[in-house]
Amino acid sequence: MKNILSSKFFVLILIIIIAFLQIWGNASGFLLDNYWLEEILHLLGGAWLASALLCWLSIRHTSWLASANPINLLSVGIGLTAVIGLGWEFYEYFLFLWENQPMYLFDTLLDLSLDFVGAACLIIVWRITTSFEQS
Repeated sequence: MKNILSSKFFVLILIIIIAFLQIWGNASGFLLDNYWLEEILHLLGGAWLASALLCWLSIRHTSWLASANPINLLSVGIGLTAVIGLGWEFYEYFLFLWENQPMYLFDTLLDLSLDFVGAACLIIVWRITTSFEQS
């Protein structure tokens, strides 16, 4: 049986939740007044990237995924999250620059850290639940 965390359904539901919260938060102004929602979105974004990676690996590279060392899997997941997360932070930087708003290094580091934690947590939970399914 395929793990739900690496299914196309989970990847789709997670991105729909993230998109809904982001759009609703911006449209209603809730995101500006409640900064913690942005941090939750970064955590969910990292988890979504890890889930999408696991889904892709389970479809295209099943043998590698089954035999992958957990450290290698975490490295690939966090590496992918770092590349996408840095791209997002550059986008935010230029957006803030365009709007003449201050950009804070602490915010960038916190966002990237939460992206990494989200990805790492999903991969670890996926690995644990996959181990239980196989035994």
